[in-house]
Amino acid sequence: MIRRTAKIVAFTVLVGPVVQSGVSFARDKTDTPPCNGEENFATQTALVQMVNTGLIKNFASIYRNDHAPYHLKTRLLDSKIIGKYSAKDFPTSVLYRQIQKIDVDTKEGQSFEVLTISEATSVECSMSGPTIILISPEFKVLSVGTSVLKAAQDAMQEPTSPRP
Repeated sequence: MIRRTAKIVAFTVLVGPVVQSGVSFARDKTDTPPCNGEENFATQTALVQMVNTGLIKNFASIYRNDHAPYHLKTRLLDSKIIGKYSAKDFPTSVLYRQIQKIDVDTKEGQSFEVLTISEATSVECSMSGPTIILISPEFKVLSVGTSVLKAAQDAMQEPTSPRP
């Protein structure tokens, strides 16, 4: 019972704010960065994390010799504007939070469903490390991502020490 409660709390903490903020789960937004898909950053990061944590034996379990996956499907669940980002040597860009669902079947017959939550712009798909949540065959948070907006806000709020 405690383990089930912990899973519900973790899911609520990580995904709840996204859902409560009015996520529409629209699939084909024309203004969203093209950062979803099998070969893009969040999907590939999730696959690496699944291999690194031992859920999947190795990449040969996912890909054939011709580099085609046995079964890998990525679907964009939502892409929502969360702000603007600018930095030195980086153009001011609209920042999106994207949620993807990834279905993976291995050659050994294992099936996995994973959610990724990441930040992207039309210039860069890897604006943040994605949060990666295994939702099937069990619930497990594989990685808690970062936020480029939060990092920028934190940097602006750091107190500066007075000069001697």
